[in-house]
Amino acid sequence: MSRYEQAKAELEVALVGAPKPTKPVQLRLVAEPVRYAAITVMQPYAWLLAHAGEWPEHVPGKTIENRSRRTNYRGPVLIHVSRRWERVELRLEELRRLGLVGGACPEPTLEEMRSQLGLVIAVAELSHCRQIGDRDPHPWGIAGSWGWEVADAALVEPFGLSGNTGLWYAPPNISVRRLAAWLELGGLPAGAGLRVDPATGRVSTRVATLVEAARVVLQSGISSFAHVVELGGERLAAGELLARAAEEHGEVDTAARLRSCASARRVVGAGRAGGVDRGSHEVACGGERG
Repeated sequence: MSRYEQAKAELEVALVGAPKPTKPVQLRLVAEPVRYAAITVMQPYAWLLAHAGEWPEHVPGKTIENRSRRTNYRGPVLIHVSRRWERVELRLEELRRLGLVGGACPEPTLEEMRSQLGLVIAVAELSHCRQIGDRDPHPWGIAGSWGWEVADAALVEPFGLSGNTGLWYAPPNISVRRLAAWLELGGLPAGAGLRVDPATGRVSTRVATLVEAARVVLQSGISSFAHVVELGGERLAAGELLARAAEEHGEVDTAARLRSCASARRVVGAGRAGGVDRGSHEVACGGERG
């Protein structure tokens, strides 16, 4: 467990007994433009990558994407479906013969796959890259190719993009849709009343305290103390927001450990550089800095 994850876990334990809101106010998270990595994959392989987690235990799902070149990138990646439709039925027939689709395994329909051409259908984690050998046990690997290992694929509401070869980067304006999908995938409950404005990327819910603000931030998928947020017009690191929440709950030692672990850099933007407006907490989630 990283120091960040350990500190977050400690804070979550400390906040278990925190009082519930009594005077709800607005909490907002805003996505700043961020470019996300993507890979364009032909059918049926794009569908198979996106649904890899649905395979039975005795048959591995497609978590290997075979490429001619290696990649050093590690992190989130969008699964984009190529517009090309070539030999799809023949590929499916071969996969059936190998026992990798059909029977106990899922199998896509031609209609569904055609409807996905040119769309982003999932987000996953590109976790590793290795050269596939002649005796590689993974049934989806092709000997001699570079296997890009794609883990934890999760479906998103499909949206169109123009694809590219190799690893490429999507335009910044898709961050709104990604934020909406990841808030849901990250475990924020539908009952929390989250609303996403697709025009601005603003996600809002009702909270009353810094503790409640911290809970939302902890659940929103932020993976670094350096992630910049906005609180009451003040720009600061996520680690500082979590430390302030701990202080509000009386956990002074926890707050000190959070700050020490984070070494969070405070960034002051427009608005107050000083105290926090307790009447209205606005949190804007941007990209990681540094």
